[in-house]
Amino acid sequence: MKSGNYRVVIAIILLIVLLPTASYFFLRSGVKARDFRRVKPFTYESKDGDTVHAVFTDQRGDSLRDEDFANQVILASFLYYHCDRFTYCDSIPFYFSRIQDSMKGAADFQMLTYTIDPDRDSLPILKDWANTWNANPDIWHFVRGDRYTTHQIILGEYFGKIKYAEGDLKYMKPDEKVVLIGSDGLILGYYALYNEKDMTDLLKAMRQSLGSGENH
Repeated sequence: MKSGNYRVVIAIILLIVLLPTASYFFLRSGVKARDFRRVKPFTYESKDGDTVHAVFTDQRGDSLRDEDFANQVILASFLYYHCDRFTYCDSIPFYFSRIQDSMKGAADFQMLTYTIDPDRDSLPILKDWANTWNANPDIWHFVRGDRYTTHQIILGEYFGKIKYAEGDLKYMKPDEKVVLIGSDGLILGYYALYNEKDMTDLLKAMRQSLGSGENH
């Protein structure tokens, strides 16, 4: 075999061996890797394969549907409002309030904070939290739906986990990562707000999505 052909064969073998490994670490690299899934804020796929379009309510009592957020860049977070203060229950809205201020005047940008315990987090509680953090109701929505639908959307759609049976929903836990969704519904990344690098990457990704469109 000629030396040139030999090098080509070796290169092909290395590519075959290393590409799966490299792809694995790329896809596991957190916020840098896209999830390649599209989501809608209030839609999930049932265990029977049916698409369910839900209606949620925000702190003003307004009904929210997917079409209200069409072509919007969305930042979503997930928590409940009855845990002790000065924990993640405060940290997420604290960072969201900073993001709201930094994105002031930005068009086509919305923030959603889902309660994962709508049985206890009533509309007055959502309103109280929104007021506490000076949430602009035109941009930052504290939202609640029924328990089953909420958990299916968060676990099944946002985080791509298996569809949970109704009896498993009691194990739903808050997630400290927020999810950035492009205007086309594509998940752009998962970010831990308490991580300085994640926060920097998140703000950069939001501005890029809003300023120059999505890069596919």
